Amino acid sequence: MIIEILYPNLCNLFGDRGNVVYLKKCLSDSTFIETSIDEEPYFVKNNADLIYMGPMSENSQIIIKEKLEPYINKLNELINKGTTFLLTGNAMEVFGNQVVDKDGTIFKGLGLLDINSNRDMINRKNSIFLGKYKDIEIVAFQSQFTTCTTSEEKIFEKIYGIGLNDNDNYAGIRKNNLIATYLIGPILVLNPEFTKLVLRKDELPFQEDLKTAYDVRLEEYKRIINKQ
Repeated sequence: MIIEILYPNLCNLFGDRGNVVYLKKCLSDSTFIETSIDEEPYFVKNNADLIYMGPMSENSQIIIKEKLEPYINKLNELINKGTTFLLTGNAMEVFGNQVVDKDGTIFKGLGLLDINSNRDMINRKNSIFLGKYKDIEIVAFQSQFTTCTTSEEKIFEKIYGIGLNDNDNYAGIRKNNLIATYLIGPILVLNPEFTKLVLRKDELPFQEDLKTAYDVRLEEYKRIINKQ
């Protein structure tokens, strides 16, 4: 299996580098390609089984969009043929249509996902998240300046937390095998059963320890929510 990590030096906010560290533990017999901002992505001329990109600063969004723009057709091809992508935090906005700031400034994304976002840099939204993916309870964190609307398939049904927007009960989207979500944490470390689905594996390294930590966190979240 070949996993490409896009721009890890820029896409590493909120501890989501932990997703990469854990992927390397889970897939120790796989090849990991960490693509720097000055390199042509591996996926352009080679086959990657999983492409990951984590959260970044707003300035980095502009840089990364410009770097990926020459490869829009290739990315669209990969998404349509079912290559697995995982985009966490605001990485999804780079693949979306646009982000409109409160002052009217517009950041144009790659247009690969039908996502339109609104950003308010004065008011950051922070929350724990409890939700469901299929029959799996999901625990995570959220820290974002943006909300969005989308026509894509929605995932991560919200029980508590922030939806894609104030009127939405979901916190992520899916297009074929591309999963994009504002959820951070890192999500793969916090949710071992979800990670098994993403990686199509029956067992994970440190599975028992992760399950114990997950159960404790899930109980804590439910206790916090029930007090509110």
